[in-house]
Amino acid sequence: MQSGAESCEDPFALLGVARAYLIDDALVTRAQVRALVSCHPDRHAEGVEREAAIVQSARVNRAASIVRDPLTRAESLIALEDPHGVAVSLTPAQLIALLERREEAEIVDESSAERCREICTWVREEIRSSFDSLVQHGTARGVDWIKARAMIAYLRALTRLLSEVNRLEQFTQRDLTP
Repeated sequence: MQSGAESCEDPFALLGVARAYLIDDALVTRAQVRALVSCHPDRHAEGVEREAAIVQSARVNRAASIVRDPLTRAESLIALEDPHGVAVSLTPAQLIALLERREEAEIVDESSAERCREICTWVREEIRSSFDSLVQHGTARGVDWIKARAMIAYLRALTRLLSEVNRLEQFTQRDLTP
């Protein structure tokens, strides 16, 4: 699993929330606060108890960050439900689409700022659509874990591309602003 989602055995159990692809952020916040109340370091004296509380508070906060982020939440769910699954590569069509968008974004001239915005829009829409597909797939009976892992790989690649294009767009706007 990527992005440190493996650092918590089961972030859902640690927070006391149900395992789900779709989860309310307010629910996660309430669960995090509940979990932190008993283990907050300020509630414990110095020494071993306080150190244990610090470690537990960090685990709770990490679990909350995993559950809040849609991609790491999906990765955690897949890892929990299919712990022996293998990583899946992108399809050739996905690779080609991503490489073409990346190449288009790297052409820096006066017209590229608009093109970067168009590419950002495409990537955001592709992320939204792919995540919606992952949620539908993950909530269906008889989940195909290989397909779910392939969806995660594609979402990770899209997220990296969006980050790169955003940086290029900022660079382009900075260079073209009088």
